[in-house]
Amino acid sequence: MTDLRRLLADPAFDRPPNADPAALHAHAYAALARIRAVAGPAPDLLADRDRLRDLATWTTVRDPLLFHLSVLHYCLCLNGIARFAPDPAAALARVGDDTGILLMTEAGRSNSHGAIATEAHYDTATREFTLRTPTPAAVKFPTNAAPSDVPKTALVYARLVTGGTAHGVFTFALRIGGPHGTPPGLRLSPVDGSTALPVDFAAVAFDGLRLPFDAWHSDGAAIDDRGRLTDPLGTPDARLRRSMSVGVATWHAITAAAAAAARAAATIAIRYSRTRLTADRLSGPRPLLDYRNQHIALLTALADACAITSLTEPGDPAPEPAGASTAWVPWSAVDPLLPLYKAVAVDTAWRAVTECREHCGALGYAATPKLLAYQSLMDAYRTAGGDNTLIRLDTARSLAAGYEAPEDDPPDEPRTAADFLALARSCERRLVATLRERLAQSRAVAEDEFGVWNGQLELAIETAAVHAERLLMERFAPEGGDLAALHGAAWARRRAASLQRCGLAVPASALERRAHELCDRLLPKVSSIVDGFGFEPAHLGTFLGEPDHLAAFADRYGFADLG
Repeated sequence: MTDLRRLLADPAFDRPPNADPAALHAHAYAALARIRAVAGPAPDLLADRDRLRDLATWTTVRDPLLFHLSVLHYCLCLNGIARFAPDPAAALARVGDDTGILLMTEAGRSNSHGAIATEAHYDTATREFTLRTPTPAAVKFPTNAAPSDVPKTALVYARLVTGGTAHGVFTFALRIGGPHGTPPGLRLSPVDGSTALPVDFAAVAFDGLRLPFDAWHSDGAAIDDRGRLTDPLGTPDARLRRSMSVGVATWHAITAAAAAAARAAATIAIRYSRTRLTADRLSGPRPLLDYRNQHIALLTALADACAITSLTEPGDPAPEPAGASTAWVPWSAVDPLLPLYKAVAVDTAWRAVTECREHCGALGYAATPKLLAYQSLMDAYRTAGGDNTLIRLDTARSLAAGYEAPEDDPPDEPRTAADFLALARSCERRLVATLRERLAQSRAVAEDEFGVWNGQLELAIETAAVHAERLLMERFAPEGGDLAALHGAAWARRRAASLQRCGLAVPASALERRAHELCDRLLPKVSSIVDGFGFEPAHLGTFLGEPDHLAAFADRYGFADLG
């Protein structure tokens, strides 16, 4: 999608300086409209993983807010309409130029996706649906539905009720904002949003809002003249899994966004560190990147960024953990791997971006909002798109229920990417065995499944996290060379406690020595690596990302005539 890359280099996509929230929101939605004109029809985009990856990449790098609005519009709202509407072409045509938003999450309960309480009551006399919010806990929040001049189509998740009987969760289309106004029965309350991800948040409730029959995305289900529902999926649980299947495109997009944010942050920090000179008494002026602590941190961030980028490329499917139903969230029932990839990508990117921001010193805060914006986006998506902790807990249930763990053949002294992968395999196998043993002990004394699991939740999260990190190494190790080895060495240093628990501890001095050797080999190549990402200064939006940050600073702020 080279047209999108060129488009987003336009200075018009810069956020307006000193804008109030309303002006910032108006600018963001206008920018999204320009992106939509280039990205093309939603069905074509969603069917092409490469194009979806490019959309996620370039919107994230240019402005994380644009990525967030894009994923809501394409991957969640329009994707849901295209999947579930009985006549997708007609339903998408009704959306027209509206911006798509999502009304799914409810305010009053953790993991509310699995127990949506908003109701859609069917009226046999009028063939209409009435949306109701039965309690404050069912209020939809957060969502970008604050009143504005922007026309929007919301994909509303609600439990269908016919003849007094509650059925599964379906989706409904609701048009609001701009010429659509605020329909009767819709209660909107604007909420002060985060300045880090400045979305036009609102809390939304329904008080008898009526929708026509064609607002219902029946997805093969039918209601007869007597109000009786026939759903070919058979059960509410199956319907919920189907309604949550919009997650597939969403997880692909979030993973690509995480990889892009990490690569962009590494590019900014490495370029800055190459031309930022020190003034200490040990060596006199020399680039920051010469210092061991600086380049260990930034090259590790670069290696991690490249590792999660490997998740955005087609690859052989990993063996799927199987055997247990979901308990915390429905995502793993939709796909056992994609939400886990999303979780490991986002957490890895958050760590990489944070390292890059901190190693840019004061300028990482004061000179640009970009690094904080990347970090905030990753913070948001630790929960959005499926909570990472809950995804890991459901994965741990599957790992404990019959999953065949990888072989246990640790290397004597890990040096290569393949060695660190073997170490991760052994660590995972032993953690799975420990988790199963602990659960068996708990099951002998606990009164219920909550009691069985509650004392083992920390171990469960650790086990699923190592499983995900091992899968990441499987994707990156074969082609990653020294970067993959550095990623593995950093993993072993970070997971020292897990390795010790499993009897696999590696001497810290050996890991430190190997990381130093790898960095010495990578340093001469680092500029060409980050240049290969293709991020132009206009995309990065900060003088820190210029080849010579000081010259760019002087030129931008009018000091080039000095000296």
